[in-house]
Amino acid sequence: MEPVESFIILQWLTKNIEFITVIGITVTAIVGGISIFAIFRSPIVALRLQKELEDYNEKKSRKLSIFKTLLGTRANPVSLEHVQALNMIDIEFYEEKKIRGMLGIFIVIT
Repeated sequence: MEPVESFIILQWLTKNIEFITVIGITVTAIVGGISIFAIFRSPIVALRLQKELEDYNEKKSRKLSIFKTLLGTRANPVSLEHVQALNMIDIEFYEEKKIRGMLGIFIVIT
């Protein structure tokens, strides 16, 4: 950069120092506001995600428990545990129409 260009830039900066300062303060305030928002919001988001993960794991565990009970009692289909597990299928698998449909066929067959 030539000395003349540097001088012109320096003059412009000197004349507009207040404008540059205002822009800097504004940017700093915006970044600070975003940081404060993130500090207060992130624990709420983390708790919500943790709750969703716990709900998912609990639902999966209940489904697996039904499956294990049915497999464990398949030799005695009139046992109390087996019948209770069959009855729980409608509750735990309410969103899965294919499984509930197969349960209906199973009940008709037996």
